[in-house]
Amino acid sequence: MNLGQLRTAVLDRLGLPSDDPIITTTVLDRDINSRLHYIASQRDWHWLVTTATFNTVVGQRAYTPPADWLRTLHIYDDGRQLDARQPQNLPVPPADTPNNRSVAYAVEGGSLLLWPTPEAVRPLTHIYVRDETDLALTTDTPLIPAGYHDYLVTLAAILGAIRIDNEKREAALRTEAQDWLRTINDNARKLVVPVRPRKVRPHLWGGGQSWRSR
Repeated sequence: MNLGQLRTAVLDRLGLPSDDPIITTTVLDRDINSRLHYIASQRDWHWLVTTATFNTVVGQRAYTPPADWLRTLHIYDDGRQLDARQPQNLPVPPADTPNNRSVAYAVEGGSLLLWPTPEAVRPLTHIYVRDETDLALTTDTPLIPAGYHDYLVTLAAILGAIRIDNEKREAALRTEAQDWLRTINDNARKLVVPVRPRKVRPHLWGGGQSWRSR
């Protein structure tokens, strides 16, 4: 659904006409976008994970992530993963320290900090979670898959039910939202590839016996 269709769906869930004086188009847009960002913040949804590249600059330690960046998952330098650290554990090298190839990064104040400071121009791969962009035009469509648009509609309708003081409808919508979230979380877990444990042959007592899995 695009924004125009989402507005209509929210009003339908509330049983309100399109010209309702309380749940206006401005209110609908604000509530829909509010819940859109809320969904994006709930977990690292697969539809929000993306990859971008950026080049390091000699002597530059801080880098601005993309405009739609929400949080960083990994940074790679030619297939080598940089360690994620807290800013306080990412010391600034002394001025007379030679620049080295970066081995770690931290996030501080909306910037990506590399350590040590890059010694050359190098392409880095940045895997991160996007935030949803505000829907403004009637034809704008969110990143959340179409199959989950009803979850967004339900969350926005909850805000509408609160505005019109309809406690019964609010309670029903909250129950539906919980069911939706369980379904979406279950589907997200199915996308995770399980890690197969390695079989270890422990040393057994009693001289050179071997262990076999059964």
